[in-house]
Amino acid sequence: MVFKTISQAIEDTVFVEAESLWMEHVVSELDEGDFQAIGEMPREILEEMRKFVERNSLVIIAYRIDGRKPLHCCCSRCLKAHLIKKCKERGFGEQGKVISRMFNCETGHNGYYIDDSELFEV
Repeated sequence: MVFKTISQAIEDTVFVEAESLWMEHVVSELDEGDFQAIGEMPREILEEMRKFVERNSLVIIAYRIDGRKPLHCCCSRCLKAHLIKKCKERGFGEQGKVISRMFNCETGHNGYYIDDSELFEV
């Protein structure tokens, strides 16, 4: 039963390493302007993304060959909610809209998300 719950959570994950973002579920409706906005994402949002994924890692899915750096994964719904909230707090409204379109999943879980074992409202 526990394995089933964990494996289902891992199916809907985001993998982040350093400043690069790999997603299993990316919306195909991103246009050229969105890709430019992703490339111009403020450094503090990219850093927030990296820290969130490490802090809320469900599992280390692999290691890089060079340097053996871990490749973490976390819940994409929680990450999406957290990043949108941080963009709003820091005045990066446009980037928040891009993040919203970038993740092909719901935002959080019934109006909430988990960060470092704490429950936050979206």
